[in-house]
Amino acid sequence: MARIVGIDYGSKSVGLAIADPLMLFASPLGSHSPQGSIEMLADLQATEGLSTLVVGWPPPLDEEERIHKQIRSWVDRVVSRLGDLNVVFVDESFSSVEASEMLVGAGVRKSQRRNKGRVDQAAASIILQRYLDGLDKAE
Repeated sequence: MARIVGIDYGSKSVGLAIADPLMLFASPLGSHSPQGSIEMLADLQATEGLSTLVVGWPPPLDEEERIHKQIRSWVDRVVSRLGDLNVVFVDESFSSVEASEMLVGAGVRKSQRRNKGRVDQAAASIILQRYLDGLDKAE
């Protein structure tokens, strides 16, 4: 069964998360450069198969227009590399704040919480979990 991946895009770091085979839970997969994340997704496509990319989408603010273009461009590169994938954009509002709070609650040391990659992959998990929770309600 093909897998669903959550993505928290940033121009320097892309957080990744993956859904379990039953599509109940999201787990962090790591954080990579934009190009490195495409390589990671290509590896996942080859080993497990991917069906859906759930991409965090910032709320529509004037200053966000540039990041929206960057996200779309990056997604276009992923799709051209990996082939036909379902791409879903999900509101990422407060996902990084929620990720930071989750890391505090999990007892992660402050020095490790400052690691942007750790926050990015936790945010990707939150974005993906929001999507998975929405699937339950749709059924």
